[in-house]
Amino acid sequence: LHTHTVPVLSLDVSVVAVYVMNNTARVVQATAALPCALVLQPAVPSKQAEHKITLAVAHSIVPLNQLFPELTGEQWEAAGCSETAVGLAHHSVPTLTATVIVGKGEPRYRVQGDSTAAMCLVVSQLVARLEARHRGATTTVTYTGTSLPTTSLLAVVDRHIELRNQINSLQENL
Repeated sequence: LHTHTVPVLSLDVSVVAVYVMNNTARVVQATAALPCALVLQPAVPSKQAEHKITLAVAHSIVPLNQLFPELTGEQWEAAGCSETAVGLAHHSVPTLTATVIVGKGEPRYRVQGDSTAAMCLVVSQLVARLEARHRGATTTVTYTGTSLPTTSLLAVVDRHIELRNQINSLQENL
């Protein structure tokens, strides 16, 4: 099973254990969230990108090194990341990167990248971290681009379905 062509789209994981005890099958399920640093790594922020998503916030800007503290360090500095711009690459597909840029005059964040698949996790993490920091504050998400990237999105969805079918097949064989 090769998953290296599809980036991680969520940090949520679900673990299911099936076992037999006293001739009775039992199932235990648990869910957890993976650490962001396990999936994303700092990368060189890009100045240009095909797709842009703007997150307008109703509160003051939080520096990016405070929103993603687990990613700061030597690699953060070596990539040229700062409190106003950070590039984030997926460990599973390092060529897929997204850049987060803090708005200069307005309270907003821009997430940009050449692949919407690379941007998905970054946008969801940014929204979740902003909402956790400012309970009750609203975050408005706006897409900017020439057109909605349905072709690349559908390709990722098709690959995801293919992988899920392979997983289901493996589970049936177990």
